[in-house]
Amino acid sequence: MAYDEQYGVGKNREDQKMKITDIRGPQTVPQQGASGEAKAGGAFQRLLEARLATTGSVGAAGAPSSSSEVTAGTVPAELRLQGLELSEGALDLLDRFQAALADGRFAARDLEPFAAALEDRTAALLAVRDRLPADHPLSAVVDQVAAVAYVEAAKFRRGDYS
Repeated sequence: MAYDEQYGVGKNREDQKMKITDIRGPQTVPQQGASGEAKAGGAFQRLLEARLATTGSVGAAGAPSSSSEVTAGTVPAELRLQGLELSEGALDLLDRFQAALADGRFAARDLEPFAAALEDRTAALLAVRDRLPADHPLSAVVDQVAAVAYVEAAKFRRGDYS
């Protein structure tokens, strides 16, 4: 069986529409107790009491519950967006580089622009990472993506893919 047939690539869009045949009415959840209230001492009640016991009290609405949320609020949205876009772009570039490596028609000199782009992307990612707080969750993501991009470019330059 050909790849196109196996995975449905290139088929007519009409053939790919989802057909829903088993439609059921709305599902109803049985009410607990006569008035529909949950019985006291239920699982949720126990979890709530345990949580309140560890925190001491209920926090104000909108108040951050962890230090990562506090630092997330102090980082400008523009910087977070830039970090996410650069990370996503680097991952896309790594995917294209992998596909080009798998395609035997490309010579090493044809793949050099990928290595250069990965090096440029790594530098941009590190610049964003340096502007983020060290404990910010995006900092770790940006750092990991930059490391992978750097390693792949270095492996290409070293001749691992020749």
